[in-house]
Amino acid sequence: PGWVARAAKDYVVVLFDQRGTGLSTPVTVDGLLTLATPELQAAYLSYFRADSIVADLEAIRPTFTDGKPWSLLGQSYGGFLITRYADVASGAIENAFFTGGIPITAKPPGASEEEGTAESLYRRLATRVIARSDRFYARYPEDAAVVDKVVALLRSKGDAGVPMPDGHGVMTVRRFASFGIHFGFAGGFDSLHALLQTAFLPRPDGTVDETTLSDTFLRRFAAGEAWVTNPIYVLLHESIYADGAP
Repeated sequence: PGWVARAAKDYVVVLFDQRGTGLSTPVTVDGLLTLATPELQAAYLSYFRADSIVADLEAIRPTFTDGKPWSLLGQSYGGFLITRYADVASGAIENAFFTGGIPITAKPPGASEEEGTAESLYRRLATRVIARSDRFYARYPEDAAVVDKVVALLRSKGDAGVPMPDGHGVMTVRRFASFGIHFGFAGGFDSLHALLQTAFLPRPDGTVDETTLSDTFLRRFAAGEAWVTNPIYVLLHESIYADGAP
């Protein structure tokens, strides 16, 4: 990442693969399926929560700092890890840098019952997603008609949806809309635009069958879903804003 070169001017940078990711025993779909029951799978995943990851950090800290406090930088889920770290071992942290992922820790003074909850946070997020969507269509105005046609086709299929390749469930309107998560990624607009260019089945005569989603479109969509290659994100990380409510 670009920030590493700048950080290296003042710090020895340690890039940490938290357990379950990278080279730290990554959690995979195939690996989870070797566990016979959902109960065994859930028990295994319980070892990949923030409390265990913070314990890992504390275990390796003396190796890098001779037991002295160190500085942390957290992005997304990393921000939640820093918050957990500060809660259980604040003396181990010299500086904490958050670039995203700040959990709800308390209601602001005088806040309503809804404020300071996961629901209120996602309401604010929805406003930002709408703004990003408007920016996307300003860049690629021709994609609005493609999206409308895809949504109309999926709605015509009802709950049955369109079967995904290789048994990866079905494509529905709700699942299609979830690709908007890429609006939060660098290059996300371009990724969605490229995907939409493959939406419908091309015929040999150069025309397009707008009653059929192409295999290329469905496979590229599946490849862009975090749960396919990174199940730990969906099973643990995406639920980090849960506040105890059902």
